[in-house]
Amino acid sequence: MHDPKSLPNPPSLLRSFSSGFNTISNQLGLVLFPILLDLLLWWGPRLRLGNWLQGILADTGSMPELQTADMQDMLIATREIWLEVSGRFNLLTVLRTYPVGITSLMAGISPVESPTAAMPVWQLSGSFTILAWVCGLSLLGLAFGSLFYACVS
Repeated sequence: MHDPKSLPNPPSLLRSFSSGFNTISNQLGLVLFPILLDLLLWWGPRLRLGNWLQGILADTGSMPELQTADMQDMLIATREIWLEVSGRFNLLTVLRTYPVGITSLMAGISPVESPTAAMPVWQLSGSFTILAWVCGLSLLGLAFGSLFYACVS
């Protein structure tokens, strides 16, 4: 049987949060990581998957099994939803990698417009191209996230 006096104190959530806040507030340069990522997502180029997705949706609409009236109605509704999602999705949000990544407010919002000017939109169309972008952005996000956490520690 263990002696209750020899057990360490349980971790305090409040103490952990205040310690993290104090670390960041003492090194304000660390705040630049999330700010720069948010600025890139807000004012940077948009990497869209619309052309690629339209090709996939066109291929699924031509399948003979899906030529019934009920299925056509469902495909039209599904196509509209996916095209709306692809119009808002920015592949650059992959830079915010989970669980080791830089925090970002804009990654979840995925703004369509910039407050100052229209930003360039790059349509990605090939599956290999998209996979290469996802892998590259993920590695870049992990590298910056690791650098961020190394600076925090």
